[in-house]
Amino acid sequence: MEVGEYAKKYFKIILSILVICSIIGCAFRRIDPSVKYADVIDVNDTNFEEEVLYSELPVLTFFYGAGCKPCWQEMPRVRKIADRAKGKLKVCKIEVATVYVLQSQGIPNPIVSRRYQLGGLPTIIIFNDGKEVVRDFNGVHPNLYYTDINPVLQSLIGEKY
Repeated sequence: MEVGEYAKKYFKIILSILVICSIIGCAFRRIDPSVKYADVIDVNDTNFEEEVLYSELPVLTFFYGAGCKPCWQEMPRVRKIADRAKGKLKVCKIEVATVYVLQSQGIPNPIVSRRYQLGGLPTIIIFNDGKEVVRDFNGVHPNLYYTDINPVLQSLIGEKY
């Protein structure tokens, strides 16, 4: 075999690998939680009380970090809940820390971070009438579908997720 034939053979192999990698990459696509979404309300230290604590509806609050890859994996579920629970449940998200923020630069929304003592991200807390009803998981559990949150969602809005 000539060098040209080897090059063609290896080029086909490399091209096949790239195609397979792109297919796998699409299957595990993550959604950036810091982007604005229609059904998910962005909150921060200044509007947290108004949007979450004084809300007439129960509020599912998604605490995330912009550099937190598990948060990116959890965002599609949060968006799905927001889409399905329109009018029954308010869904909010708040950035509380990132991997890339240095201590000297400060933490995003430090008042809320300290008030709720968030040890791990992502964290979901459901509020009703200004009180924390349930706090579910620190970190992503792909095979668990909100074991702590589901009974509360069932009682508040009549639907499980």
